[in-house]
Amino acid sequence: MGQLGLWRHLGLFGRPARPLALLWCLPFAIYGLLPLTLGIEITPGRGAGALVFGVLIAFWKLVVLGLILYAWRPRGPRTAAVVTAVFWGGMHLGGLVAGAPLVPTLLLALSYCLLGFAFVAVRFRVGLLWPLIACYALLLTTAAATQTGDASNLADSVTAVLPAVGSSIVLAGYGLLAWPRRWQAAERDAVARPAEPTAIAQAAADSPAGHHV
Repeated sequence: MGQLGLWRHLGLFGRPARPLALLWCLPFAIYGLLPLTLGIEITPGRGAGALVFGVLIAFWKLVVLGLILYAWRPRGPRTAAVVTAVFWGGMHLGGLVAGAPLVPTLLLALSYCLLGFAFVAVRFRVGLLWPLIACYALLLTTAAATQTGDASNLADSVTAVLPAVGSSIVLAGYGLLAWPRRWQAAERDAVARPAEPTAIAQAAADSPAGHHV
């Protein structure tokens, strides 16, 4: 598979089969605007730097998420979603190396795990990754632009990471709502009829999103 073909399979190019499907990304866009409610003044220079930071970090982190999802996709959507979310959460344990406290860092990793699941669910629903990259870039940009000068990127305390944990729980619940209904039906049928283990895989193959992974 060529590089361009891989990018398309990851969902970095293309349009959704139904334009209204992009509305599934709306909660992530709203989440990305929340840091602006802090009321911190943003200078043009600071905003530009935050934008570059946000776009670059969001791109590489969600490309990694997309690659993991692509690698595990043949095992079925549910397995791929769980493995991808756990791996993506584990990527954020690096603060322990820098001396961050254990419990807050584990909670922060858990929040990223839940957020990763939400990203995967909506990625399956929409069939594209680039709208999620845009939403995540918005979050990272606004967060960086409104970050106070003495703020740390490490999880300093449980209290500091609780908002992230709470938001990720809400988004993970949204991910369950966004999970393609045809796959939900296939999962129920697979439980009811264990002699037909390919039900989920067949439903996933027939799904429009399945052609993008």
